Amino acid sequence: MLEEPTCRLLTLVGPGGIGKTRLALRSAEGIVAAQADSGVFPQGVFFVPLDAVRDGDGILSAIISAVAEESGFPLSTAAPLREQLLDFLRPKELLLVLDNFEHLQQHATLLSAILTAAPEVKILVTSREMIALQEAWSYSIAGLSVPPSEEEAEEAALDHDAVRLFVQCARRIQPGFSLAAEEAAVIRICQIVEGMPLAIELAAAWIKLLSCDQIAAEIERGIDFLAARYQNIPERHRSMRAVLEHSWRLLSPEERTVAAQLSVFRGPFSQEAAAAVAGASLPMIALLVEKAILRVRPDGGYQIHELTRQYASEQVEQLDELRNAHSHYYATLAGRLKTQMFGPQSKTAMDEFTAAFDNLLSAWRWILQTIEQGRADPRSPTWLAQLTPALAEYYYAKARFEEGRQTFERASQTLAGADWPAAQATDQSPSDRQTVYAQLQIRISMLRCELGEHKAVIAQFERDLPLLEAWNDAGELALAFALAGKAHYRRGERAEARTLLQQSLHYAQSAPDLLGQAIALNNLSHLAEDEGDYEETERLLQRCLAIYEKMGYASGMGATLCNLGYLYELQGLHDKALAYVQQSLAIAEEQDDPASVMINIYHIAEYYRAHGRLQEALVEYRQSQKQALKLGQLRWVVLNLNGLAAIYAALHDVNRAIGYVYEALTLSLETASVTTALNTLALLANIWARQGKIEPTLRVLVFVTRHPSTTALTREALQELLDELVAELAPSIVTQAETWATDQTLDEIIAWATAQSPDIGAQRLALYPAPSPSQRLPSHRTHRATYREVK
Repeated sequence: MLEEPTCRLLTLVGPGGIGKTRLALRSAEGIVAAQADSGVFPQGVFFVPLDAVRDGDGILSAIISAVAEESGFPLSTAAPLREQLLDFLRPKELLLVLDNFEHLQQHATLLSAILTAAPEVKILVTSREMIALQEAWSYSIAGLSVPPSEEEAEEAALDHDAVRLFVQCARRIQPGFSLAAEEAAVIRICQIVEGMPLAIELAAAWIKLLSCDQIAAEIERGIDFLAARYQNIPERHRSMRAVLEHSWRLLSPEERTVAAQLSVFRGPFSQEAAAAVAGASLPMIALLVEKAILRVRPDGGYQIHELTRQYASEQVEQLDELRNAHSHYYATLAGRLKTQMFGPQSKTAMDEFTAAFDNLLSAWRWILQTIEQGRADPRSPTWLAQLTPALAEYYYAKARFEEGRQTFERASQTLAGADWPAAQATDQSPSDRQTVYAQLQIRISMLRCELGEHKAVIAQFERDLPLLEAWNDAGELALAFALAGKAHYRRGERAEARTLLQQSLHYAQSAPDLLGQAIALNNLSHLAEDEGDYEETERLLQRCLAIYEKMGYASGMGATLCNLGYLYELQGLHDKALAYVQQSLAIAEEQDDPASVMINIYHIAEYYRAHGRLQEALVEYRQSQKQALKLGQLRWVVLNLNGLAAIYAALHDVNRAIGYVYEALTLSLETASVTTALNTLALLANIWARQGKIEPTLRVLVFVTRHPSTTALTREALQELLDELVAELAPSIVTQAETWATDQTLDEIIAWATAQSPDIGAQRLALYPAPSPSQRLPSHRTHRATYREVK
């Protein structure tokens, strides 16, 4: 920016400890190093520290002192210092670096006078506040780059400046410090302090006494922990409290009041939220941005640095009133966004929810804390009823199932043991606490289903059914019955699943609840598909698609198109199937829906495999599997493993094929998906048949074909092989296999199967390289399963 001819006064603005001085010095050093080649600032670059200066004369003296030694400044007692300085600078071509100008704002006109008198002089200023001069340019300094959450990070931690600085400081104190041993905690430290260099240096100074986990916990407990233990550090930088107190003193009383109120926000917030919760006007927000208390985000929102927020929160007087205002605002926001998540504005609503997530969760925790302490606001039931469904949809959409389950279970425990101001139960209706509790249980089941905890979902549904029926909310009943039906379906209990899903559809229609209807229809279509009734499957899916189109819900349309694509694939309509899946993939990418992207990529891999396009199939399987692992979608990891196993089986690379199958079987037990496990066993039987392992093949074939949860497609595909073996083998061998299979549970036969080749089963998929692209695939597809999402 200094190279711009019109940029003559540049201010580096940022909170204390953010690295303004360091950046200014590096910039000056770079200019000096390049002087010989560039010829810029031939009269030099001069650093002028101003932290001890208190008035305009002090600024003059500091500048004169900095330039006098090298430039031979001829001081005279006959003329004022200001006049002498301007005369001296007038013909010069140099750069003045004025450090720590924030407390001298009222003397900023001196800088304007210098620029007017000396047209070839430029000034670089560091300040915690923007300079209020027309000619001033400003550059906001943010913290060093910080890794995102450990789960989301794709690059190495040391690719980020904040982590590198921590490691550098830690190794200066403890040369043997290993990042690998404490990487997660180091990332957490850098995240808490938001990459602030001074805070990172102060935190790393404790490395000899505390682990990085302990350091992170202490910082979260309060800013006083971040204090220097060395004597040769400037007073203003010896602790974060000293830094923050200095910034606080620069604010007016009104600015302090609003800044303290804004400390209630966690993460980003909008101007609308600041006005509603903290009474902050737009001009006041602008002032706080200018004074580096707030920073403007790329999305137009605002954020207060976490350490500043901690300090400012200590100044709040009416905490309960402020936190309740914050909870009311974000509960209302959650309710509004929930209604938009399943319509034309679904992506916008989810993006807004994501940006507000830290505040939404903060509001949620505050409400539960006050309930637990017996001082809840009377509006708490309403707030929880608004927050719970919206948070659940967010956790579900982002595949953060375990995190969501834990969040809601802690809330459930709080509500179960607390006495809070809610309407009392009557003979006709449950209390507010009971209805919020029931609402929580439904969302816990929603997340448990994706974690494979199907028995727990069914048991919870059966326990809560009387309460749900007393509540008599048709929409909630529709969802509860759908989740119980889905759990039964995943366990292969199709009759129970059908009854519950039909009841779910009935409740959804009576509500009326379009989303609930689509969910029930989608799940009923899976039952029809498994039974080989493809005409009924298509009819149900078309009804589902029509509902989503009426709602304008793009992700729902995309998921249904994917299911239709798979149905057409089963019917051998491969080109039509691919067209539907590609259309679904385009919608998933547009909606930024990683789970749907992963599912569609899997189906594209299946299409390529069916057409012998081996290399393309491998790329798609691995891409889908990588995403499935990242999202924690183990059932889809299993499906991709099955696809890869089928490829190696076709290539007669039996050990690798069985290695994939064994891993798939092990994961099938974790996902508790009966149908998926049976399909994997079917694939194993085909592989063993090629190896000539007749008796083990016969045992698996008998078990799978007779299991009530086996799909019609799988049973039909295996029956031909089973009939061939029965015709060729002695009746006694067949009878023995039938007797053995009858006595086995699914878990037992999986354990038996994986024990047949323990050395192979112990291998991991990372050990298996891709086959040659010239090799081709079989046409049998008995291992496959469908997209079994609730919606």
